[in-house]
Amino acid sequence: MKKRNTLLTVLALCLALTACGSRTAPAAESSAVAPAPAASAPADNALPDSSAPAESVFPDSGVRPDMPEEDRLVMAGAYADMLETLLQTNTLPDGRELAGDMGEQCFALYDVDGDGAEELIFSNGNAPCMADMAAFVYGYDADTESLRLELECFPAMDFYDNGAVKVLWSHNQGLAGDSLWPYDLLQYDAETDSYRWSAMVDAWDRTLRDTNEAGEPFPAEVDVSGTGVVYFIMTGKEYDTSHPVDVTEYEAWEQSVLGGAEKLDVIYREMTEDNIARLRSGELC
Repeated sequence: MKKRNTLLTVLALCLALTACGSRTAPAAESSAVAPAPAASAPADNALPDSSAPAESVFPDSGVRPDMPEEDRLVMAGAYADMLETLLQTNTLPDGRELAGDMGEQCFALYDVDGDGAEELIFSNGNAPCMADMAAFVYGYDADTESLRLELECFPAMDFYDNGAVKVLWSHNQGLAGDSLWPYDLLQYDAETDSYRWSAMVDAWDRTLRDTNEAGEPFPAEVDVSGTGVVYFIMTGKEYDTSHPVDVTEYEAWEQSVLGGAEKLDVIYREMTEDNIARLRSGELC
């Protein structure tokens, strides 16, 4: 299975870090998603069905509804204001301060949730330590003339045109090896204008170890395809490897949540004053 982009190279170099503890699903109705096992918060709310709609959230015609040009420029200006503040003070709209040189980070403008207006995606992927790495997806609320945080997660993510997001874990120190980089699956919820956690996925590659940390043997009886790999699809609140599945069941589940969804080609730009000025002028919209 292919490793993703340059960030995954960085992730691979971090495998020597101290192993994380048990993983807990993030709060289902929170716009913030903590991807690292040690940083995840218990979910106090009921989780949604892990089966996301397979159809695209974009209009069937493929043409997204346009905002009036003047409204789009106001939105672009609000995004540019946020990025300028970050560049100068490392401060997010909610007052939190980010670690690192903001000039080494990047941002993107893309309608990832399919609501007809571009979201601002800011990635702090070049933070000085992994604990500070995060990505933020903001939408613009024209009624309140303010930014709304739709998603906060680890900055290794793939957006799909059905509203799904795969967020890779910050560590892959389990038994998955190169067979699968563990990930969380989230789904955009139009009613709350935010992303809701649906499931987390991990795997066990028998070539790494014949037994797990508890001394339990590899479940060969589950591996009916004979690939030497079993998968764990966790839709509950806690990290749970008690129900391994064969690759055929994993692929069927993945098809049920992604279907024929296409991965969005989100282009990131460097956090420079010039790029922020281009954003403000509407050139990047």
